[in-house]
Amino acid sequence: MNEEWLTGYITEKFDELNYSIHDAITKVIQTPAEFAPSTASVINTVFDVVLGTAYTLITLFFIIDLCNKTLMLETSNYEVTVKLLLRFVFAKVIVENCRGIMGMILNAFSGIITSLEEVDGSLLGNSVANALIDKVEEMDGGFLGINYITYFLQLQPTMLLIWVASIISGVIVIGRMFEIMIYSAVAPLPLSTLAGEMSHDTAKRFLQSYIAVCLQGVIIVIAFKLFGGIITDAYAGDIGLLNYLVLVVVFCLTLFKSGTWARQIVGIM
Repeated sequence: MNEEWLTGYITEKFDELNYSIHDAITKVIQTPAEFAPSTASVINTVFDVVLGTAYTLITLFFIIDLCNKTLMLETSNYEVTVKLLLRFVFAKVIVENCRGIMGMILNAFSGIITSLEEVDGSLLGNSVANALIDKVEEMDGGFLGINYITYFLQLQPTMLLIWVASIISGVIVIGRMFEIMIYSAVAPLPLSTLAGEMSHDTAKRFLQSYIAVCLQGVIIVIAFKLFGGIITDAYAGDIGLLNYLVLVVVFCLTLFKSGTWARQIVGIM
């Protein structure tokens, strides 16, 4: 093992890591149709199937409210009847256009993520790889490159955990995309509860949950940016291998908690 091989190894690994994380962020920005075009027909089919059921539920909620108001002798007040009709029409319009509404919400968060991505093109920081390469160039290789081999072995736990973190991020991002697909496919059902005076909270919670899933993507990107800055400072300050490992573990936990934090932010936990 020599200096040229070790510096090339470090450069290659960080290029691979940056590519993996950039690919994860690209998936965060994508819509379901962009992520997997073949799933669009499946989502549309499910949406069309549940849409008919949603119309039935809207009508049912309207009839239940109308019966309740009639029994309470409130329908003699024309304002009550008008409110029922307006709620019925509002629910029908929302259900019919929920695909576009949810697309607008997703695109809004994708725009935020795109802006965050442009803040710094290097996710882990080129200074990290440069700091490692500088150490390699400064050291004496020793007999048969023993010092290079020792340094290479010291890097392996950190490299392995960072690689695992990139895999975890990919899994979480793909899982988030599946959530978005399912929310998009069945959206008419929970949104149909807008027609009911006592059931409209279900639609509100559904929208909050969907916003939380979209917000999770923003939190993931912020976590990448913060991790890139922290680990850059860690390597630059030479704070020790154990601290590097701790930082990577904390980063993995942050990715796992991103969904929980998003739900807490939108107020559904």
